[in-house]
Amino acid sequence: MNSSSVEAVEVLKAQGYSVTDACRALGIPRSGYRYGVRGKVARVKGPGLKDMDLLERIRRIKAEHPFWGYRRVWAWLRDREKEEG
Repeated sequence: MNSSSVEAVEVLKAQGYSVTDACRALGIPRSGYRYGVRGKVARVKGPGLKDMDLLERIRRIKAEHPFWGYRRVWAWLRDREKEEG
């Protein structure tokens, strides 16, 4: 999928066509279009506000125990929640 195909689909979308119809008319797979869009536009999605506290807790645990994997960190957090609440 090249950028000109992605741009062609974008033009058709602006004219009111659905992605499915635009891709069908151009003879390109929808999945290829989606892949091309991902490469064209970097979508950065960070953690939500409610996850920031958890993320900070995980970072503190990893700083204290750098060789712990995600399973041990998860178990430690799970056990601490049981003790606290």
